[in-house]
Amino acid sequence: MSGEIKNKGKGAGGAKTNENGVKLEDRVRGYYKSRCDVLKVLEKNKNKYKVEEVSINGRNFNRAPEGAFKRWDILNGFSIDDNDYKNRGLHGAKNPDEAFIDIVHKIIYWIECKVQEVAGSKCEVLQTYNQKVRNLRERYPGYQINYIYVLDKNFRNLCPTEIKYIKEDGITIVWDDDEVFENSLMAAIGL
Repeated sequence: MSGEIKNKGKGAGGAKTNENGVKLEDRVRGYYKSRCDVLKVLEKNKNKYKVEEVSINGRNFNRAPEGAFKRWDILNGFSIDDNDYKNRGLHGAKNPDEAFIDIVHKIIYWIECKVQEVAGSKCEVLQTYNQKVRNLRERYPGYQINYIYVLDKNFRNLCPTEIKYIKEDGITIVWDDDEVFENSLMAAIGL
């Protein structure tokens, strides 16, 4: 052994899973971004993703993908700083791949994109949605949590029991090979 640490940190899956996972995340964020009219940037920084007030089809949201969600949380007084935010979340469930927050109706749309080429750890990750939703409800009292999976088509065959339970528990799934993928993404956030 060379002592080299591999796959440490974010995206610590296999190389192909990481590559395809980023492609799916970019596809989802790119589509949503193309549909958003930015009304106001709610923070001033040089981060790739910003907390924004956006309008989609006449409905206003705060949009906070990836690390911007943590900053949305702090801006809105749920956490006092980065450490508080980190300590309130479950390990591995700190930031969504994409998030829309309906401030008026108190709904958080938390979107997670998952890709799996072969049976493995991502199937186990799908089993944790109920704990993540529980933690989000605790962290954001008064908000309805709409947890959404955008899944690679391979999950249908690799994780049939997990998919069955997800559906039974009312978690929205958008499949990457859906013929109306973009429409399904819009429907997932109530549009």
